[in-house]
Amino acid sequence: MVMPTYDELFDQVLNALSDGNVHTSIEIRESIVPRLNLSRAELEELLPSGKQTRIANRIGWAKTSLIKAGLVEKTGYGKSRITAEGTRVVKSGTKMDLDRLMEYDSFRDYQNNISKTLLTDDTEPKYTTDQTLTPDEILENSIRDLNNKIIEDLLSEINSCDPFFFEKIVVDLLEKIYGGNFSENAEVTSKSGDEGIDGVIKQDRLGFNNIYIQAKKWSGDISRPEVQKFAGALQGQGATNGAFITSSNYSKAAREYVKKISTNTRIILINGRDLAKLMIEYDVGVSNKTVISIKKIDTDYFHPDDE
Repeated sequence: MVMPTYDELFDQVLNALSDGNVHTSIEIRESIVPRLNLSRAELEELLPSGKQTRIANRIGWAKTSLIKAGLVEKTGYGKSRITAEGTRVVKSGTKMDLDRLMEYDSFRDYQNNISKTLLTDDTEPKYTTDQTLTPDEILENSIRDLNNKIIEDLLSEINSCDPFFFEKIVVDLLEKIYGGNFSENAEVTSKSGDEGIDGVIKQDRLGFNNIYIQAKKWSGDISRPEVQKFAGALQGQGATNGAFITSSNYSKAAREYVKKISTNTRIILINGRDLAKLMIEYDVGVSNKTVISIKKIDTDYFHPDDE
């Protein structure tokens, strides 16, 4: 079965509550999910944030929509039951969808408020045209799309810079990842005299855990011989950890080679897109345009005695 949209789960939620008893969110989900006949992959599919499964999110928003329409009521934190109106709908056999829920004034007012997307440069509110997505999905998809645009812009800047500035990007990023201006526990040391090694991160003062770096500004795919040369340089240093960072990408042969090398040597391949993602994560070459704080209910405040 194709994963249902959240509005296609209205009837499922009502049926799960149709006995008139109070049920928890987990009980509702456990009642619905087996009837959906979803694959393991579909059941485990996460939202872009990776913090919640898509099906759990959609069931949750289906329940919230029914609450806003007055067909379901909250009875406590994470607990709910069907209302008299919800029972009437179930007994009538009426199939609930967004159009029918819009007939309820309370839901229509609610839907008009949440259907606006916040991430827009326009002065006028921007409305989403896909009402089958939950508000969480709309927001996270917008953030994902914006990040993809920033990644493409960063790649354009990276590819237009000279090799010396590319090395600066790598050093600035490593400083952010390993802390400050490379304190006593982490520093980059130039190793231009060592074939295939541009720097080394000293993770401890005695140098027991070093990561050797090769930063290469490149126009085409990095081939296997280039990676082999780096692996040889690591062996020459008696090193076990290396990071090969490029502005472009790696050939299939290069990636396969890294998987097959000795288990005593670990090489991480970071291509241009991975580099851009890390730059965004550690605020290198980017700055905040707008900060949006997403709030949630502090359940400890309202229910301090609940376990």
